[in-house]
Amino acid sequence: ARYASCRALIFAGEEDFGLTPLEAMASGRPVVAFGAGGALETVVDGRTGIFFGEQTVDSLADALMRLDSCDFAPEELRAHALRFDTQVFTEHIQRFIEEAVTEHQQLYLQGQISKPFRPESRLDLISARPFRRPK
Repeated sequence: ARYASCRALIFAGEEDFGLTPLEAMASGRPVVAFGAGGALETVVDGRTGIFFGEQTVDSLADALMRLDSCDFAPEELRAHALRFDTQVFTEHIQRFIEEAVTEHQQLYLQGQISKPFRPESRLDLISARPFRRPK
């Protein structure tokens, strides 16, 4: 609810994933972010937010001036944030694992690798059952 009442999130730090900017975007708010770390993966400059290149007052002030000239659509921000949803991530990682296993099996059958895929491996366990977030 707090993000929904702000004009934009100022994200001056550097975090590995960029989760905080996604929370703001899920609330329909753009992000003014330091252009490093996870923000580079989750914020799209000019579409879902604005980057600033240095952690200085002048650099942030310049980004805030650029923010004034941009028009961000809350529904587009929300849609972008949903691309990082747990369900979407789970589907992508399962598809990646299934494709890797299939490719491995094909290479084995073609004689290009010497070890077959072992169903009892951890990889099979991950791909065979859906990820469940711990409660």
